[in-house]
Amino acid sequence: MQAMRALCLLGLVAVLVGCANAPGAKPELGAASQKLRDQHLQSLAAIRQFSLQGRIGVQTNGKGFSGSLQWQHNSINDDISLYSPLGSQVASIKKTPELVTLEDSNGKKRFSSRRGNTNTRIFRLAPAA
Repeated sequence: MQAMRALCLLGLVAVLVGCANAPGAKPELGAASQKLRDQHLQSLAAIRQFSLQGRIGVQTNGKGFSGSLQWQHNSINDDISLYSPLGSQVASIKKTPELVTLEDSNGKKRFSSRRGNTNTRIFRLAPAA
């Protein structure tokens, strides 16, 4: 059960990390490097949707879990499904501009809605009422 929680948390963190900005020192770039960087950022900004399928491994407190994931992203929504090694779905994460829903394999849902400044993209999951 703890491995499943860790996997769900990892999936949620993956969704939210894309929204976070970590401050840090920026290295000085030469003109050629700056041009390549700018071109790369422009090409990333042009990505409006993607699909990802892959394997995932989580290790916590000396216990490990592996499985697979499917992630569908577009400019508005994210839909992430996490699967056990045998292929059964253990969790799903759905994100819209206003709501994140985490549902486990037992149907238990946790929700989070955006509050405050519309530029803030921090979600806090709460049990379903």
